Amino acid sequence: MQLPIGITRGTSNYGLEYLDIEHPKARARIFLQGAQVTEFQATNQPALLWLSPEEDFRPGKAIRGGIPICWPWFGAHGSDTAAPAHGFARTSVWKLDNVINNDDGVFLTLSLPMPDRPDWPYSASLTLAVSVSDYLGLALTTRNTGSDELVLTQALHTYFNIVDIEQVRITGLAGSRYDDQLLGAAGKGLACSESQLSIAGEVDRIVYPRQPLGLNAPAYQLDIATQGSASAVIWNPWLEKSSRLSNFPTDGYKSMVCVETANCGADVAVIGVGASHTLQVEYRQLNTGKN
Repeated sequence: MQLPIGITRGTSNYGLEYLDIEHPKARARIFLQGAQVTEFQATNQPALLWLSPEEDFRPGKAIRGGIPICWPWFGAHGSDTAAPAHGFARTSVWKLDNVINNDDGVFLTLSLPMPDRPDWPYSASLTLAVSVSDYLGLALTTRNTGSDELVLTQALHTYFNIVDIEQVRITGLAGSRYDDQLLGAAGKGLACSESQLSIAGEVDRIVYPRQPLGLNAPAYQLDIATQGSASAVIWNPWLEKSSRLSNFPTDGYKSMVCVETANCGADVAVIGVGASHTLQVEYRQLNTGKN
């Protein structure tokens, strides 16, 4: 495909292909492996996404940072212990189908060629639409092309660049319930006691918001608008777990937090024969003027 002016191809040291996008409204980088946005910066705004400085971009290995796509299952496979965590979409090579560059921004469509896998005995198509403008938008659409109802879990596993975890507040939690993954069965269906969450240790929660979530970081305020989702995952590994993660610096937890748009926990996507489901999110920053 011939790319419009402002979009160029590049390759990592180990051969992963990516697209660099330069537009008056924003810049971004998207890897074809995983259809993964690893960089986004709106003009006159700080960089939105966190990417591990230890990431080496090797084929077949999940990229640590940006926006991994967890699909068609979130977390561990329901029955196959040999299946990869968070599905296979994030380590598969996607196909670039279309790119539009106009005054409003750059708009891309990618699709995932469906592999023949014993851990995924279903028929479906998967596409991702990415909008790079003064906002970042993603829309992940699954179409059921088989003859049976399709049930899946998924997430847009976004790592945010937040500079200082101690100054971060996740807003919009009033009236919500959540599952605390660190507590197991005892952590199901807990009530959010406050309207916003500060992080002072490891956190791994599936939240069921009643209103849009937001993120207040030292350098920006972020509005998160979603569709097709009734769950969100809030995650920070903190110090002890950081030391056990691959391609993750020991102190990396200080400068990142994940707020993931999802269909997981009690919120699963049920797709009828011939029907489709779109998991969608838009991120818009407001610069706070803080350093």
